[in-house]
Amino acid sequence: NNQPLAFYQLVDLPAKIKLDISSSLDYYSYIAPAVPGTFKDFTNGVIKNDKIYFTSERSSIIELLKNALGNIENHKFNWFDSVILQVSDKNRFRNIYKIDKNKWNLKNLYSYYLMLPKDKKDQLYYFIKQDIERYFRITSKIETRKVFYYILIKKGNCDKLKSLGGTPVDCLRISTIIHPVNDSVRKMNNIPFEKFSDRIGTYIQGTFGKPFKDETGIKENIDIQLDPAAIDSRNLMEMRKQLWKYNLDVVEELRDRKVLIIRDN
Repeated sequence: NNQPLAFYQLVDLPAKIKLDISSSLDYYSYIAPAVPGTFKDFTNGVIKNDKIYFTSERSSIIELLKNALGNIENHKFNWFDSVILQVSDKNRFRNIYKIDKNKWNLKNLYSYYLMLPKDKKDQLYYFIKQDIERYFRITSKIETRKVFYYILIKKGNCDKLKSLGGTPVDCLRISTIIHPVNDSVRKMNNIPFEKFSDRIGTYIQGTFGKPFKDETGIKENIDIQLDPAAIDSRNLMEMRKQLWKYNLDVVEELRDRKVLIIRDN
């Protein structure tokens, strides 16, 4: 459309700071704007020469806090619906105004390095949390909140799902631009229901950006066949119509969920 493309020239990352050259230096932390045109890099708690190192390059504030708090509280964050921003400027945490991605990255991605004595490795993630909160003037914690889930449920008798046995077959794939699927039949035969649920859950979470939960209680192997056009349509109602044939449904309901709360300090 005769519009300029905002690309960066790929560059080598400048030499990392080498404050640890001095044998007398026991600890440092370092925050700087990410270097445009470089790859994302991540090193989590590497121990070397009686020191422990953490590196996170080209990371957002949210990514840094998720890593710290996720490890402190042994909680695995997903990319969707796991952060609540109670801050005056939400755009520095997320590109909520949908500006050019490269321009947003230039202002809001950071490189963060940390070195600690090895005997402080148990405090590694507390140091990260404190650094990020202090520098960006925020506070953060994990809290349990009610959030909307897509819930897979049974609408009645699901005997139609019961497997007739035989050789397991799994060609229930969902077509994407990156991974196109041309199969005219999309089905599972003699496959554990859990695998089907995981497949549908990944599709729903990735397409509609909300968490998914299976509350059917089904454990057995199943046989199921879905219409390719319906599941490739990215239309939840079309997907639901396919599930109705087997007395399954996907509904939107509130459930408790651990979320990252970020507040201005």
